[in-house]
Amino acid sequence: MKFRNLAACLLVLASLSACSAALVPLSFDPKTKLGQADELIYKSNRPGPAERLIVEAYEIYRERGDEEGMGRAYQLYGFFFLSQAVINWSHVYTSAGFFDGSAYKDRFRSSAAYFERSADLFLKIGQFDSATNVQFNGARAYSYAGEREKACQAYDRSLDSYRKNIAANPGVKVNVPAGYSSFEALVSEEKGRAGCS
Repeated sequence: MKFRNLAACLLVLASLSACSAALVPLSFDPKTKLGQADELIYKSNRPGPAERLIVEAYEIYRERGDEEGMGRAYQLYGFFFLSQAVINWSHVYTSAGFFDGSAYKDRFRSSAAYFERSADLFLKIGQFDSATNVQFNGARAYSYAGEREKACQAYDRSLDSYRKNIAANPGVKVNVPAGYSSFEALVSEEKGRAGCS
């Protein structure tokens, strides 16, 4: 009897997990879930199932106490709210909102909030390079939301994390977009665009 109940529960769980992203191979590995979510967002234009996979991955990492994994899930969720896939499906999100309860019109603030949560975790575990990335992108999200002061502060925090990363890893090569001589130059230009003093 116990075996039958366990088998029934596992079947239901497998069915629910499979529904979260039709045609995506079922995985219980959170890193795989984040990889699948990334593909669904950027290659398949399927943000709905991607969002569910991000949430599932985060919950697994949280249960394990894996702060790096939680930071990666928050990071992808931050990018999710900025993605073209979400814009493409705005007709759905405008009426239904997102899994976390936020509304489409607040997606930039939601993005910034997830980037901040990610940065907090990365800083806690000393991953200054990852913190730099999410703080920079959080600043951009704040700028899109029209929150100049928060954007400027986030750009400054990204510079601080960048400098901590350089101090901890002398000689590390930092990739910046073409046309910029350094991360400082990139941030300076972005701060100018945001109207920072």
